This record gives sequence, structure tokens and C-alpha cells, in this order.
Amino acid sequence: MEITRVDVTTKGGTYPIVLGQGVRDKIASFLEECLGQRPLAIVTDRHLAKLWLEPLYARLIKDSPKKPKLIVVPAGERAKTLDVYASVAQKLLYFGADRGWALVAFGGGVVGDLAGFVAATYQRGVPFVMVPTTLLAGVDASIGGKVAIDLKQAKNALGAFWQPSGVLIDTEYLSTLPKREYVAGLAEVLKYGMIQDEPFFEFIVSNAQALLRMDPGAMAKGIQASILHKKAIVEQDEREANLRAVLNFGHTFGHAFEAHAHYKTFLHGEAVGLGMLVEAAVAYRMGSTTKDVYARVEESLKALGLPTKPPSIHPDRMKRLLSLDKKKQGAKVRFVLLDRIGSVRIEPVAIEELVDLWKTLRAEGLP
Repeated sequence: MEITRVDVTTKGGTYPIVLGQGVRDKIASFLEECLGQRPLAIVTDRHLAKLWLEPLYARLIKDSPKKPKLIVVPAGERAKTLDVYASVAQKLLYFGADRGWALVAFGGGVVGDLAGFVAATYQRGVPFVMVPTTLLAGVDASIGGKVAIDLKQAKNALGAFWQPSGVLIDTEYLSTLPKREYVAGLAEVLKYGMIQDEPFFEFIVSNAQALLRMDPGAMAKGIQASILHKKAIVEQDEREANLRAVLNFGHTFGHAFEAHAHYKTFLHGEAVGLGMLVEAAVAYRMGSTTKDVYARVEESLKALGLPTKPPSIHPDRMKRLLSLDKKKQGAKVRFVLLDRIGSVRIEPVAIEELVDLWKTLRAEGLP
């Protein structure tokens, strides 16, 4: 894969996204470009620390006289808690970190969300760079500046918009990614096709097997196109006032599925995939789309090996989960309504209506 550079421009400034195989070898110069000579603290998780941290750290020590501090957190969604957030901030205080420091988020979407939220709030804000190591983080979570941690009742309940100073994506990190996590990341790639690019959707479906075996050409096109889609949306609507909300397709029900299972049953991408399926079924029941469009959504998920059987959640429980959604406005949710593949719109939909539709789907099954 050739090295690709894309610059993202928001009101806060412009930052680079560099993508390619082996670009981690350039991390020292990249961090200097993005952060200058600031002292650094690297935030990563225990799993990744065993796989990739040592060579990354050795590269930084070799190319810079300053030794970054290391902060290792638990792996998985359990790291996005108030307790872990507080422990990271306290370690920064122990290191003597002030507003002249910067953070490096080295890991998947969880590490990026956690480290980004720490960066947004520590000393009223310090810069940070994302070095995503999962497909999902590379095509979605690392781009656009949405950072957050969870509360027990709701995902991403505490968060901020805090743009990174740079994003470095080395596709070689995907080589040690468990297949299930890689496949889950493909759900977010597929989402871009569903919401605004039918030809890209068709590319993903027709190249599903190539993507699943991590064919370099198919992966390069999938990742690059996803980044460009996310960039275009973020540059037009940085703080999700309108257009950026389309990126929440699949997330209304997807977040409910995650929270219901206490973040233990589904990976985020799996939950989003199920959410897209259910939300396509809701759109069909509301008369927004056709059964054929729903079938195409279902077939695309199956082609990528993503789950297509949503959990059976009691309507009362679903109402509670939807009521905690951060997209809620009063008694309604800003819902992403699918019209056809490549076209969605934002509609305020009453939570009661969504619960009634969920009752119907639960009783009668998906279309």
C-alpha cells in the first residue's frame, strides 16, 4: 500500500492523516511535525502493549532524546470508565505533566476515546495524536475529534469535540488483529456506502472475500475511501449540528444492544451492523424504504460475516435504553432514516414510536 496523506481542516485548524504500510517507522518525525518538542505520554492498553509497544517505544527513544512516559490501561470497553479516566489523569499529575505536554493514543477506538477525552479535559486541554491499531479506529474513531467515556447506563455519555493534531495509520498493525475485530471494523466501512455512496457499497459487497482475506488492494481502497468520506463530513459539520449526524446510522439501536449486554456480548462494529439492519427494518416499517433495500442491507452484512440476529430485548428495557441515547431531544431521537442505499436523512422520531416498531419486529421478526 502506498503512503497516502490527507489533511483535515476544521475551525480549530488543519491536521494530517498519514496512511500506509510501515509508516510507524516515521512516527518520531510525524509526532515532531504535529506536536513539536513537547514532552509526551503514550496511552495504550495491556493487550497492545505486549504486541507492538516495545518496537514503537524503541523507535521514539532512538530518534528523540526525550523518553515518553507510558500509561497502560485495561483492554476493551471497560477502560472507558470514570475510574480509568481518573487514573490516567492522576498519572499525568504524578509525571508532572502540564499544558505543555501532549498525549499519544496508541490503540483501538477505546484507547482513542479515553486518551482523547483525557486530552480534552486535562489542564483544560492538551494536544494529542492518534495512532490507531484497529480497522474501526482507523476508518472512524480516530477521525473527527469525538472523544468520550461511558457511564454504566449509557455509552459515550461524557464526551467532547477535541480534534487530534494528527493521525498515523499503519496497516501492518491490522496483521495481529483478531479476525472478529477486523470483521467488526468492516461494518463501519460498509456504513459509508449505505449512507452516501452506493457504488462504494457495491464495491464492498462484490469484494467481500478479498476484504475478509485482507487483500492489500481491496483494503487500501476500502480504508482510503472511508477516510475521505469521514473527512468530507467532518469538514462540513465538525460538531454534529446537522450533516455529521448521518454517521450515527446504526448507532441508535446499536448502542442499545451494547449497553443491554453490558458491553460484553458485541463488539462495537457488530452492534452497529445489527443496528443498521434493525434501522433499515424500521425504515421499511415506516414506509421510508423498500423491502428490497432492507434485503440488500442484510445480504451485505452476511457477505462480510457480520451477525444478523439482534438480541431479544423487552420493549420496556428498550425504551429505557433509547431514552438514554445522547441523540435524544425531549421525547424524540434524531434518527437516521434510510431511504435507499447511498441516501439517508435525519428525522426526529418519537421514542414511543421506535419502541412500538421494536415490539412489532420482535413479535413478527425482521422483514
